[in-house]
Amino acid sequence: MPESKFVTVSRVIDDKETRVAVTGELDHEAGPQLRRILVAAIVAGRTIRLDLSKVTFVDSEGIKALYDAADVALNYKVHLIVDHATRTVTRLLQAFGLDRLIDRD
Repeated sequence: MPESKFVTVSRVIDDKETRVAVTGELDHEAGPQLRRILVAAIVAGRTIRLDLSKVTFVDSEGIKALYDAADVALNYKVHLIVDHATRTVTRLLQAFGLDRLIDRD
């Protein structure tokens, strides 16, 4: 699947955790890309710190990617933490019940 032209997903991995920052539109192209990155880190047993402070748009595929990652994290007993999110993204997380599945720092 092609990577989205409208989003940048960066990763930083250290001994304890993986930090993932998303910039741009979390849409039908970017959602699967983010899902792959998050699930790979979760399966590796790392805490995930997710920075959504520069996300400008989220569609249903973006929400699905976050929900799927939260579900996998729950099954693997790995913490998925949203460090930063815009007010709009925070409201979306709350509206879809993801705020109960994803930790906030």
